[in-house]
Amino acid sequence: ALTSSSMPNLYEFAHSDNVLYAKKVVSQTRGGTSGDGQMIVNTGLLPTKEGAVCFRYHTNKFPSISELYDKTFNIIPGGNSVWNQGRMNLAYSINSSLEVGLGDILKCNDKTLVDIFKTNYKNYNYGMLLTVSTHTPFEAVSSKSEMRTPDDMPIYLANYLKSFNYTDLSIKTIIDSIRKDEYLKQSVIVFTGDHTVFHKSQRESFNDYCKRNNLPYDVNEGYTSFIMYSPDIEGNIVIEEEAYQMDIYPTILNAIGCENYYWGGFGVNLLEEDVIKERK
Repeated sequence: ALTSSSMPNLYEFAHSDNVLYAKKVVSQTRGGTSGDGQMIVNTGLLPTKEGAVCFRYHTNKFPSISELYDKTFNIIPGGNSVWNQGRMNLAYSINSSLEVGLGDILKCNDKTLVDIFKTNYKNYNYGMLLTVSTHTPFEAVSSKSEMRTPDDMPIYLANYLKSFNYTDLSIKTIIDSIRKDEYLKQSVIVFTGDHTVFHKSQRESFNDYCKRNNLPYDVNEGYTSFIMYSPDIEGNIVIEEEAYQMDIYPTILNAIGCENYYWGGFGVNLLEEDVIKERK
């Protein structure tokens, strides 16, 4: 779950009006990791047991949210070679790729993600933006964060928190624009992670530190989050129960008024009251 100390801007946004926030989203990626995460969110499908879908099945034509729009784009660090994105664009019906070079796209070649986004978003009606700022080993951007961590905190955990803090600060202007820009006010906007960061063995290495500092910590928990803004959401919806990555797709379909699309996904619409409790 988000914390107000490491990601204050996204935390505040997740708890604001017109927003659904699912705290505990179980990652369902497998061998394709980030590529799988992109596929699950955009298609409502689940990955193969072995290998990466983006390399094994790139000639397929997938049902997808992007297929519902005629002018679509993505921004991906490293360009179309990453996760076989050039071919997967065709598979997902994404017809434009805005390449920004190698490295962290939150700031690349003196252009921020926000600059690129604002230059292009009104020319399209669907966009997917990816960042590697929070990718292991966290050394690329952790030094840019002004967040202070305890001296005895494991360095890997400290760099992880600093990377998320930097990312949070970088996307602040996007969050601010959602409330001010008339075009974005009428849009459905999603923030989510493609997969969890730490394997269980890594989480176990933080046990002693967390116990010593009385921090709430469960080594068996490894979640990502799902935050969705929609002008049609009344108030603030916070889901405390476990959800799944496959639930993101049908929830977005409902938010954009396309729940009758021929493929509804494997998951459930989180905007329906008590749907998770009913699934249990």
